[in-house]
Amino acid sequence: MKRVKKKPVITANLTLGETTVDNPMFSRDHPESKGNPRKVSAKFNKKESPIVWMYTQRERTGVTALHVETASKFRTYFEAAAGGSFGSSGDIKEFVDGGGFPDILTDRQAWGARRLAAVRGFLDQQTYDVVRDVCGIGLFISQLDSRRRTRDALSKRLKDGLDRLAPFLGVETDNKRKRA
Repeated sequence: MKRVKKKPVITANLTLGETTVDNPMFSRDHPESKGNPRKVSAKFNKKESPIVWMYTQRERTGVTALHVETASKFRTYFEAAAGGSFGSSGDIKEFVDGGGFPDILTDRQAWGARRLAAVRGFLDQQTYDVVRDVCGIGLFISQLDSRRRTRDALSKRLKDGLDRLAPFLGVETDNKRKRA
């Protein structure tokens, strides 16, 4: 009798949430209907980043959608500046047939670095450090300090910093959304 190989079961440590987002397939040429909805539901991983987790706990943490949008924009700049430079130590590139060396600093990395420098100049150093650690690097506030009082102060500093960054980064504020 032949042994049957069992397929490995992959289980991920996901905590899924559901939200409503704009439908990318919505057509303005046709009336809104069941077959052409303006909004659709989407699932997301609540633990994707610390700011998303804080948003799912918004009754307790006070993080708003504006904070998440601002943090996402900051993260875009942070990742652009890093440029995927976190390769493994075994990455060896061999140049063949007269190939040249790659650019040391790409245009996207320079763009991200300039944007981060502008943000760093806009915020004070302590606030920038908290925003960088949570939104850029992806550390939870509990990883920054173990004392409750300090964690509360860091959380407040993070929210204040994101509130100040929103107009600077061109993210719509809640007041503009209410007027529209």
